[in-house]
Amino acid sequence: MNREPVVVAEYDYYTLDQARKIIEAENKEKRMENIRTYFSAAIMIVIPVLYVIDWIIFGY
Repeated sequence: MNREPVVVAEYDYYTLDQARKIIEAENKEKRMENIRTYFSAAIMIVIPVLYVIDWIIFGY
């Protein structure tokens, strides 16, 4: 009754520098996502305001 060994769990071990680089990359990605979100919200507000200003200045 020979059984093949089964891998139950596999762990990744990182050095402190590797872990810092991984965390830094994750934080950078989160920051970029926040910037994209705020930029999209700003565009959704600015474009209608520009249309209103255009309508006030030039009319129909």
